[in-house]
Amino acid sequence: EFKTIKPEHKQISLDLTIENNKIIIEDKDTLKLSASAISTFQSCPKKYYFAHLLGLKGHSTFAATYGTIVHAIMEIFNQKYITSYSAETLLNLTDILFKAAETPKAAIAEGFTQRIIDLISATNLLSLTEMKDNFKSAIKEMEKNGFFNQIPDEIISEKSFEFEIAECPNVVFDGRIDAIYRFGGNYTVVDYKTGKNKPELSYLISNDGVNFRTSKGPATNLEAKQNEFEYQIPIYFFATQFAEEFKNLKNSIKSLGLLYIRPQNKHNGFKQDFVSTEILNEFTPNLIENLNNTVINRIRNCKSFSACKNSIICDNCEFKLLCDSNSEEAEND
Repeated sequence: EFKTIKPEHKQISLDLTIENNKIIIEDKDTLKLSASAISTFQSCPKKYYFAHLLGLKGHSTFAATYGTIVHAIMEIFNQKYITSYSAETLLNLTDILFKAAETPKAAIAEGFTQRIIDLISATNLLSLTEMKDNFKSAIKEMEKNGFFNQIPDEIISEKSFEFEIAECPNVVFDGRIDAIYRFGGNYTVVDYKTGKNKPELSYLISNDGVNFRTSKGPATNLEAKQNEFEYQIPIYFFATQFAEEFKNLKNSIKSLGLLYIRPQNKHNGFKQDFVSTEILNEFTPNLIENLNNTVINRIRNCKSFSACKNSIICDNCEFKLLCDSNSEEAEND
């Protein structure tokens, strides 16, 4: 049985030790980890170093800006329009936000924040046009696939959480869930995706997945397979079980998963990928063990946070220029 520990304080920061211009994380230091931070470390320890240890902000990419805009539209849609949950309503919200640079008052009246309006204003017109076309196409995909046919009885939008697990000492997990849909007495946790497919949850939450095996047997590169594992849905599941914010919902949440909101011509368009809490509960011991062995212990034992040296990841990284300026150091790490 896994225990819940309530954090003694909300704001936690590392008391970092710096030796020879390198950050050293000691066992006594409390790590604050989100699914995003974990994914960043898995893809590139150097990027994790920049973003989550130094707290640097990189330049925004097209994909990141687009994802932020889509999430903002879905947030208002879920909060205000459950009684008119339709493609037409979502298209109307899309038009209002993408015109926010010219008519900010209309966007504010709908509930959009000044931060998202500023983001729209700072994005060039060509990119905005492409983003708008992409999302309008994605809405048509949602409609074609029956997304609007079954209207939820309730939607909890942008639910923040924080929790600890006894088996992961000196680690505080936090994050924010995009939406929780209620149909009758059952709740479903949903995260919106606008990019490429993640590994299937039917693989991740299985004997093959938790043992980092392929369907044909052991992985030839175990570390690469470990780095490909997606902890987002497991972290969200642990939040529903351990976080104080979910104490009244934990027994009613029946499934968790990913909703891919994409145009038809992007990565095969609309897709849903969900897993039951029953299966997640079955593999909880394995998932927590893997978190410790392949993420938390690796972060704590990192003597130098090396660049990943993957051309695809590097070319699209918001810290590319900063990392390039330290390329000699990255080669020596």
